[in-house]
Amino acid sequence: MKKLSFMIVMICLLLCAAHAEEWIAQIAPYEPVLDEWRAGLAAGPDDLLERDAIETARRCVWNNSGLDPLEATGYAYADLDGDGAPELIIGLIGQSEWPETSVFEVLTLEEGQPVTVLEGWERFRVDLTYEGGDVPYGFYAEGSSSAFNSVWQHGLSGWKDVQTLEANTDFETEKTVWTLDDVEISEAEAQALIARWQAYRFYPVLTPFDESGWAE
Repeated sequence: MKKLSFMIVMICLLLCAAHAEEWIAQIAPYEPVLDEWRAGLAAGPDDLLERDAIETARRCVWNNSGLDPLEATGYAYADLDGDGAPELIIGLIGQSEWPETSVFEVLTLEEGQPVTVLEGWERFRVDLTYEGGDVPYGFYAEGSSSAFNSVWQHGLSGWKDVQTLEANTDFETEKTVWTLDDVEISEAEAQALIARWQAYRFYPVLTPFDESGWAE
């Protein structure tokens, strides 16, 4: 019995080690992106950055907290599109409390190379969503281009089937027209849709960039 138990434990350990090696291999292509983020977040305010998402992160943190961007910004891995490979999520620590965007960037792998599939900025807040079903993850976004135009978006992971809700207010009449994918709907329908999308939001646990090691 002891010998059998020992064999079971050894098999479990081998399987765990194989899984860990596979996981490390899957997330390894994202390391250059993380290195770029670490360097960008640590750069001075006058330094020019090639990656717009890092510049957005620095402005959001400085404008709303005065914290070190390396402490306030973090990352996590999750299989958002259900293909068995992890996506890289980069966003703000304590995301639900921030008035600006929650998620700065989501990347996936295409032919082994990181590709940005989702990006938020100061006037366009992006949150991840969890809805269950065959494709449980997605995103919710809201923003505005002016005082007379507001936009809300919702889509499932795979970044397809995106719905766009708009509110456009006429400057002279102050009448607001609501449209869903360019089809006019009532304000009540629009507000109900926004509430439903917002209820799906979730905030993954992020590892701060000022800490070394892999995300849990």
